[in-house]
Amino acid sequence: MPALIDVHEKEILRALDADLPFLSSRAAIELDNVVLGRPTELSSVKALVRRLSNSFEPIHETATPRSLMDPATLTVVSRAISGSQWTSKLTTVDQLVTEAWNLTSSMKKSSEDRTSTPEKQVLERMRDFCVALSKCAASYRKTIHAARPVHRYRR
Repeated sequence: MPALIDVHEKEILRALDADLPFLSSRAAIELDNVVLGRPTELSSVKALVRRLSNSFEPIHETATPRSLMDPATLTVVSRAISGSQWTSKLTTVDQLVTEAWNLTSSMKKSSEDRTSTPEKQVLERMRDFCVALSKCAASYRKTIHAARPVHRYRR
């Protein structure tokens, strides 16, 4: 019997989500269209922002340790932030969470407020992050699936 999905469960970012590489690349294309002045809906950007904000939103009321976050997702996002040169080198999980939240806030602001267009350089950096996230998520999935042992009687 299939597992029931809780409709109230927040959609969060997971490194092994099958659609993460495609969603990130679509978000990069939409941001590139904004940079080039083409009309676009930004639906993929909004979906990615929703996942990022649900994953990296600062928690002030509870004392949930960041070490309990999904390590694979933290690795993929850290590599994407470093690969897109969004910030200098990240050395702690708290720095990663802070930078991921800053990036998410910038993306959310640019996708919701269509009256004022952010600077071209900021849009390009967000696009570069989305491209890097797509590449990192795809390579991580490929690495995980390649690590599975092949049955000795199969070719």
